[in-house]
Amino acid sequence: MVSQVTVLVPNYNGAVYLRECLESIVAQTFADWELVVGDNASTDASLSIVASMADRRIRTVRRPRTIGWVANVNLLLAEASTPYVAILHADDWWQPAFLETTVAMLQAAPRSLVATCAGRVVRAGRAAESVGLFQAWPVSLGSTCPAGEVARLLTRRNLMPSATVLARAELYRRFPRYEPALPLLGDWLMWLRAVPNALHRLVIGRGEQPLGDGRAARGQDPAGRVGGYGRALSWRSQGDRGRHRQ
Repeated sequence: MVSQVTVLVPNYNGAVYLRECLESIVAQTFADWELVVGDNASTDASLSIVASMADRRIRTVRRPRTIGWVANVNLLLAEASTPYVAILHADDWWQPAFLETTVAMLQAAPRSLVATCAGRVVRAGRAAESVGLFQAWPVSLGSTCPAGEVARLLTRRNLMPSATVLARAELYRRFPRYEPALPLLGDWLMWLRAVPNALHRLVIGRGEQPLGDGRAARGQDPAGRVGGYGRALSWRSQGDRGRHRQ
């Protein structure tokens, strides 16, 4: 029986945080998922950590050499055969209701391609920072946001970090690869390409609790690698008219 969600976890020497990431997936209240760890020729204890999870829903694909995180993710996308796909980097993690919430959002909007929540970035010794499209398009402006407005809001900064996103597999069939030449902008470029070509409008709802967290890499915009909480959003397709990591 095919699972509903494939979670892709690109990893390179991420043993310090990898267990927390994997345990946050295992702890999801929505249990119909499969998890593929794309190990990028790690030399630390990453593979032992994955094996210790002893969950038949988890498997590993190991690269024979380090190829960069974007190339790793692009290869991982070919491993997904489920209706929904999420990418969670090895140093990010979710709260238990993330998948249950975002799957329900997409089921309620059958022509939507993407569901995303606001994000929270965690830095050592500093207060967590909230990031998300809700900051630029508050609920008071209405429940939908036109694709042109979404593109404008994303032009200055990525407000849709990857750990906040659950997508229909159709998104990655239309746009099958991230851009290896611009690894620091991979997620951002994916959304900017998708908005004018595949998406009609943004549907905005409210979240009840924090759904995920992520750690900021030194020198990197925190919006590029954080988890999510707060208001929830999903994109509808045009047919619906009603860090540098290795």
